[in-house]
Amino acid sequence: MALVGSFVPAEEAEIGVIDAIFTRIHSCESISLGLSTFMIDLNQVAKAVNNATEQSLVLIDEFGKGTNTVDGLALLAAVLRHWLALGPRCPHIFVATNFLSLVQLQLLPQGPLVQYLVRKSL
Repeated sequence: MALVGSFVPAEEAEIGVIDAIFTRIHSCESISLGLSTFMIDLNQVAKAVNNATEQSLVLIDEFGKGTNTVDGLALLAAVLRHWLALGPRCPHIFVATNFLSLVQLQLLPQGPLVQYLVRKSL
């Protein structure tokens, strides 16, 4: 945010340079595109998987919710495992998901590249 002149809500921040930002935030079905919401989601994530570098930022919100739970969870876990397998070449990734099974079933390897933050319901 600071690199493009935006306010950073912090007393201080160490911000590295990024070469690209890839998002899977919100998709709407589009008759003009002839694609379902799920297909649009897949295209967005595929673009990130194929193009993100260790200098890229990838933001993913609720990927996999456009299909059945088991398939959606498997897709999300596979994409994240792919990036984690890159080790130090892994892009910077922030994921928001309601798939608690991702943690409960230990679908991601443990290590310094993975940190879980959980928001508890009131």
